[in-house]
Amino acid sequence: MEVRTLPRYVHIDDIVIVGTDHRAKVGSTKEKQKFWSEIRSAKHHFTEGYSRSLEVLNAHKRYAGITYEYLFLNKYGNKITFLEDNSRWSELSVRYGIREDLFGIYRLMASGPNILSAADSIDGVVESLRIGLTIFSKYDSIFVPEYSQSSVDKFLIVVDELVALPEDVVTIANVGSEYVNFLREIRDYEVIALKFKKHTEEMEGKKALVIGDGHVDYIANYLRNETVEKPKTWQDFVCRLDQNLRDFVYKVENELFSA
Repeated sequence: MEVRTLPRYVHIDDIVIVGTDHRAKVGSTKEKQKFWSEIRSAKHHFTEGYSRSLEVLNAHKRYAGITYEYLFLNKYGNKITFLEDNSRWSELSVRYGIREDLFGIYRLMASGPNILSAADSIDGVVESLRIGLTIFSKYDSIFVPEYSQSSVDKFLIVVDELVALPEDVVTIANVGSEYVNFLREIRDYEVIALKFKKHTEEMEGKKALVIGDGHVDYIANYLRNETVEKPKTWQDFVCRLDQNLRDFVYKVENELFSA
């Protein structure tokens, strides 16, 4: 596997894409100077995520330390264009084949298993999930309406009906993880690549995009008008999963909540 030194800088005409490690602390003085030389010369500044990231900037510092993203957000603040502002994941998911009434369930599959780590029995798992998700939904729904009480209620039905053994919790976590991969494909194409290119076509002057390094190659290829893989529909995506995960999705969509 190729080992890259980060940040790395990809130049395309009047654009510089800065690929970072979200959790890596700022390196040497020389690396820091290189970062600022690329960023300061830009007239327009972009990043992934939401503008509400600025509200938790100090929390980011406490959690991850002084990262390149922290430096970027701290200096340019509300001058930055956050590419995910006004994105509606429910609408994008539905466009790519997720049923609207099940979107929240898959979002919770991606998040819910983190609540389970303290439980020492299957009964404890279910109870922990009930309590944790109820609390979780009250807070997170402020920012993400898809985490509604309706979605929590449906997710708990999934737990009641399909969780009988500890390994079933692992299956939920794995389906949730694959759903995140499904969203990542949509995010790279629909949210980051398309929106950023539209901005670059409308603005004059150098543009700097600071983004997780895992997105850089896809975005760079798209901007160069090279062929990139477009997101798969949910149905096509599920067909490529392991059999046990396909079976689980089938049970959720065709037995518990048939259309």
